[in-house]
Amino acid sequence: MFAVIGAPSPASAAATAYNTKSSTLAGNPSDGMATICLTKDIALASGTYKWGYVMYGTNYDSESRNISLAAGTYKWTQCIDPKDGFYNLSGKLQVIVDTDPLPPAYLPEWAVDIVSNTTMTWGGYLDPAF
Repeated sequence: MFAVIGAPSPASAAATAYNTKSSTLAGNPSDGMATICLTKDIALASGTYKWGYVMYGTNYDSESRNISLAAGTYKWTQCIDPKDGFYNLSGKLQVIVDTDPLPPAYLPEWAVDIVSNTTMTWGGYLDPAF
């Protein structure tokens, strides 16, 4: 048996961050139902991130976008908005600064059909590409 001293360990990427919630969602939503939003502050390193939606507890890469962010603390909001027969998911990132804030970044809205009442995990993810 050999012990290797001072051998480099494999590099590891930063962990994916999540802003998610488990909710019971109606199978036939309507415009009159309440929008649910999740908001949290998150400190991010400078770099490129893949930003996308989580639905049914799964990251949906097809609805993602790559976004370059400066290091800072961001207010991260993910919403699910009932419409007549479907839900709209949306996402927003806004850097938190004392003066002259930059404009927020948005994920394109994503319409999701839910066919029956179900409890699921939904929200968003930020996956660092560094």
